[in-house]
Amino acid sequence: MLTKGTIINNQYRLVEELGTGLSATVWRAETLSQPAFYVLKIFNLSMPKRKQDFYNECEVMKQFNLPEDSFVHFGIHSFTTESNNLGIIVSQWAEYGTLANLIEKLRLGQENLSSDELQILIFRIISGLSSIHSKKNLAGQYLVHRDLKPANILLSEKTKPFIADFAISSWVDNERITENPIGAIEYMSPEALEGHISQSIDIWAVGAICYELLTKKPLYSRTVWTSPTALMREICAMEKEVPYNFPDDLQPKIKEIICKALQKNPLLRYSSVLEMKHDLESSLQFSNTQPQLINVTSSLSFQNQPTISNNFLNTNSSNNNPLTTKIDLSDTPNNSTNLRASNNLIDSSNSRNILSDKHQKIFWSQAKIGGIVFLATVLLLRLSYIYINAYDELNYPPPNLLPQSPPKALLANFSPPGMVLIPAGTFLMGLPNTIEKEFKVEVKAFYLDMTEVTNEEFSAFLKANADNNLLKRWKNWTFKETERYYPVTNVIPSEAEAYAQWLGKRLPTEIEWEYAARGNNLGEKKYLYPWGDSKKEIYHFANSKEDNKNKPVAVGSYPEGKSPFGVLDLAGNVAEWTASCHQSNLSNQQNPGTCSDEERIFRGGSYHDDAENIRTTSRFWLGQLENPKRRQEILLSIGFRCAQDLSPK
Repeated sequence: MLTKGTIINNQYRLVEELGTGLSATVWRAETLSQPAFYVLKIFNLSMPKRKQDFYNECEVMKQFNLPEDSFVHFGIHSFTTESNNLGIIVSQWAEYGTLANLIEKLRLGQENLSSDELQILIFRIISGLSSIHSKKNLAGQYLVHRDLKPANILLSEKTKPFIADFAISSWVDNERITENPIGAIEYMSPEALEGHISQSIDIWAVGAICYELLTKKPLYSRTVWTSPTALMREICAMEKEVPYNFPDDLQPKIKEIICKALQKNPLLRYSSVLEMKHDLESSLQFSNTQPQLINVTSSLSFQNQPTISNNFLNTNSSNNNPLTTKIDLSDTPNNSTNLRASNNLIDSSNSRNILSDKHQKIFWSQAKIGGIVFLATVLLLRLSYIYINAYDELNYPPPNLLPQSPPKALLANFSPPGMVLIPAGTFLMGLPNTIEKEFKVEVKAFYLDMTEVTNEEFSAFLKANADNNLLKRWKNWTFKETERYYPVTNVIPSEAEAYAQWLGKRLPTEIEWEYAARGNNLGEKKYLYPWGDSKKEIYHFANSKEDNKNKPVAVGSYPEGKSPFGVLDLAGNVAEWTASCHQSNLSNQQNPGTCSDEERIFRGGSYHDDAENIRTTSRFWLGQLENPKRRQEILLSIGFRCAQDLSPK
């Protein structure tokens, strides 16, 4: 567990924890060699999802350069630590904190922004987003930030913002793609809450941020709504207007720009953030001489920059001679940052430079003609012609990435964050030659949690319901920091149902659970396991007895074991409560009914079950066990996940 004073990589000492997000913990750190502060974003690489986020953010970092990306906060270098399996991205320290801090100070009257300063700050934030949206990878896809919010915008001064945190950023082409929605609900557009990803969702988010800056209050606030689900329904209700409340003295054109960015129908929004930026630029009205808006020096302190080996990670560990780079960051006479790279071969490293390719581009532009020819010749020997041409196109303006048609009616049909849409369908439940036998079932569409409820999530529920006597047995419950993403266990059905109701959800029925695990199995595949019918090398797909872990692991640790609908962890790790009761004739079980805890069905098996008992057809209830002590032991390996009806009630 990281604490204040921990030494990282013999280079940094942790000074202050700045916050914990979905992907990583962020610390302010000081260098051991000389007095200088940096931001360390620390990922736990033992968790597959966090590892994916780390490499994703590192990959995005390659795209940014100074000075053209002056309002984007990107890493200086990254590295991993073998001792505690951490991935770390190092970036410059922003003395003024975050935009969220500034807005709170404005709200409390502890800080002021003049009209000129507000316009400059808003324009620069939009310019930073325009810079992000201009980035293109080799596949021709453009970048979407996906998690724009005031807490992810750093400030070196009041009017000098830097957009940060690219852990969940995505590359998209002209067609929208759909993933599980993730991010801060208050800044997510209706289609983002449905899981759609396009650059238009960032335009909505920046509109919400600008609105909050102008009014000193969020457009949508969780404190107003009874639950996150209620807030999502409000945002997604297409027939409900966005709750604007602009200051009376706001310029009409500025109001018009913000309103256009916050259209619930993405077709009515700006076609690109570049268009929004041009509209804003033509509308700015300054009381004094117009200030310099774009070509400003990044005021993040580069003085006394220590010499650091800037290792951008190489996923191929077989590379014994990776190329690393030492970066010299210093101020040039024109006050812009000049990045000079010198290549050094370090045999003992297992990583390569994050900045090696992108800063060559800056170097070339400053070199003489003879140097350009020489470097180009060397580069052509190392890189393919296709790569060079694709890289040169990185800063082309993005096309219109809006969907071809408006999103469907979202009031009754949106994917809540962290849930998967299980479409209506028919499947074969059970197995032939068993007591229940095999029979065909029609299932209505519903939503199901991607993973089980974690210790961290259940802890939030307990804190919010601290005075509930029904939960008093949890009063002194704690968990290790390393187990925050482990599935919560030892939960009885009534407690699981209380958690679900707190979020406006419910437990899945046994039929829904098996359908989510097996999908449409009317063909050759019966899906005896969520991934198929084979139990060969099962330790790649599930945490079962064969894996010999003998304890739960973090949710989502076995992505290869996902079901046909993309649901994770339906086999092994921990078993899961359902809303159904044990009945001798399963085919008659259309309604879950009520029953004692001993008769409540749980499915999926756990880490101490073998391959036969983690099948999608295996059924369990505590009443099968006569020994009360054994029942308690089994309860310690039972968790749960939530379901939700397709149409809000």
